Amino acid sequence: MPNWTDNHIRITGKAEDVKRFLNDVVSYDSNPDDTPDEIIRLTDVNPVPDIYKNMYSGHRKIDDVSYTEWWEDEDGVRPVMDITRQELIDKYGSANSIDWEYANWGTKWGDCETEMTTPIYTDTVGTVDMTFSSAWGPPFMLLNDIAIKYNLEITNKWIVEFEDDEVVDKYPLTLHETDELYKRHRETLVGMKESLDNLISIDNDE
Repeated sequence: MPNWTDNHIRITGKAEDVKRFLNDVVSYDSNPDDTPDEIIRLTDVNPVPDIYKNMYSGHRKIDDVSYTEWWEDEDGVRPVMDITRQELIDKYGSANSIDWEYANWGTKWGDCETEMTTPIYTDTVGTVDMTFSSAWGPPFMLLNDIAIKYNLEITNKWIVEFEDDEVVDKYPLTLHETDELYKRHRETLVGMKESLDNLISIDNDE
């Protein structure tokens, strides 16, 4: 289990931009017998590609061979072969959904258990507060991309469980800051993935 991060964000911008953003991330269940539940998913702004559906990642042996990705659905369990992995990396940048999430949201799973206050609008400005949990740290890339896409200002006050210090981040970053941060983050992920693949290779050789 990860160390969970508590995020408290305030989103401000032109009223029309705030409304456009909320229209993309807020939905309601369709149960006719109850008052519809509000469902908020910030990740709907940049969802995981459908190709990763029913794919799992980690470490699993299939026919005594270790794999880092595999399919598991009504057709059974089957490995993601090297040629398919490379095709996914070439097209989407990642071999599985978890790697894709880290590379595009900044952490896996994105926002969890997201709730919001009632938006406040003036004639020209909109403001809404949200709280959510995330794994290991804030989904900083997702929040920055939201700020850029919808022309919003986002302040995130976050703290990781078992730690004492709250951190405050503001978005959007400048284009230069965005490019540099995303580049460093993705390079780190590649290095970590290569180390894991080497361990799997050693296990198979043994």
